Amino acid sequence: MRLHLLKYTLIPIIPLSIIVFIVISYGNFVSTPVDHFYLEMISVITSFIIASYAILRGYAFNDKFTLFIGLGFHAAGFIDVLHAIISILSIEYAATTADFMAQTWVAGRMVMGIVILIAILKFGTRKMEGKEDMITRKSVFLYVASLSIFAVAVAVISLSVTFPLLGSNMEPNRPYEFPAALIFGLGLLYYYKKKLYTIDDNFYKGILIALIIDIFGNSIFFFSSYDFDIIFNVAHILKIISMLVIVISLASSIVQHYKNKSELVTELKKIDKEKNEFSIMITHELRTPLTPIKGWCYALIQPKILGSLTEKQKNAVMVIDKNASILNNIISNLLDVQKLELNKIKYNHNETNTKNILKKVKIDFEVEAQIKNTEIEYGYDNVALITDENRIVQVLSNLIRNSLDFVSNNDPKIKVNVKRDENCIVFSVEDNGIGISDEHQSKLFRKFYQVDTSMTRKHGGSGLGLTICKGIIEGLGGKIWLHSQEGHGSIFYFSIPLDNSEHSSC
Repeated sequence: MRLHLLKYTLIPIIPLSIIVFIVISYGNFVSTPVDHFYLEMISVITSFIIASYAILRGYAFNDKFTLFIGLGFHAAGFIDVLHAIISILSIEYAATTADFMAQTWVAGRMVMGIVILIAILKFGTRKMEGKEDMITRKSVFLYVASLSIFAVAVAVISLSVTFPLLGSNMEPNRPYEFPAALIFGLGLLYYYKKKLYTIDDNFYKGILIALIIDIFGNSIFFFSSYDFDIIFNVAHILKIISMLVIVISLASSIVQHYKNKSELVTELKKIDKEKNEFSIMITHELRTPLTPIKGWCYALIQPKILGSLTEKQKNAVMVIDKNASILNNIISNLLDVQKLELNKIKYNHNETNTKNILKKVKIDFEVEAQIKNTEIEYGYDNVALITDENRIVQVLSNLIRNSLDFVSNNDPKIKVNVKRDENCIVFSVEDNGIGISDEHQSKLFRKFYQVDTSMTRKHGGSGLGLTICKGIIEGLGGKIWLHSQEGHGSIFYFSIPLDNSEHSSC
């Protein structure tokens, strides 16, 4: 880490020191106020680019450090606009604007230095501690108001009060540049003290290099003998270079962030795949002991196999068998969900017809409907199709079982219908139950989603049934949807193509 820090410290310092030595020793070029104006306009444009870039990045990454610096550049940019205006006016009114030109330059430098220093002290520490707070409208309003008032106050002072040492004959020639250089120096000192260089973010490395350049830029200004000499211009150019470094570091940081994010997403997908494969293995292992449990339950209630049981013993065995079946269903659901996510579910497409499908469903629910005193009506167009009959039965059974759980207590009715619609078959399961609100309908097919956890606990269920239905139907080239209104029941629809062997879709 120390070598890393030296790289970002020494590499800028060495060429900057050479530049300072050359311009102080050999520089005698003098430019014009117009050239200075162009330099300032480049500075203004760059400042607002940084402001926009940093503010957007701050919002996107919830980074108050970047957001605050962006707002700071926005405020300092307006002072730089003022400085540029005064500098161009100095062409005609040199006698009356000379002091204002110097003061607005210093004012802009001081504002930017103070903003960076505050950002390092207040928000850099939060970043290091991993305590970055959420950015709120209130906090943004507070920062904007505070920095705007501060910038306006500094601008007004620079236009109304003569800064100390402005007319001094002291050496170096421009001692009033010292406060801004000192503020940038304090920013650099606290940057090192807070160890912000340890943050793995190129933007923070850019701030380090920019601070070093700003210190050199303001320090070299000490030796400028008169306006627009080479030292004067190099100081302005270094300011622009400092800003360009921040622009590059911002762009690099965003690229770095999304590269890291992409690598993280890839790693998470890999972990998720391994987790799903592990879940499939576990669900298979959990199902293994259920087979003998259910087998022995059957044997226990058969007098010819293990002898007679009392009625109480039979009831106990039936409770065991019932709960083993529930557990088996849950494991089957988990297994199906994992297979759907891994796209490993297999479909066996065969010739069948809607009459056979509904016949199987009717047999499965005949006893259960009687127990729950619910009337199930079946209506269908008998149509031949090629599909996975067992999977269609599975989906219909799931939808009917849900309806049985939530059907009306007064006159419980369920209607199961099948109709042909061009090249598709549309199945529907309608109940007169409690219905589902619009808010929940869009989320209903999510994994583990439950409209009402208290109702779900009352009736049981894993929250996977509708997810599995959706996955199966889409795997068969169809789609599933519902119409429902609270208090007026629900109708679940799904469509499948007549000939799924051709991978057609509805």
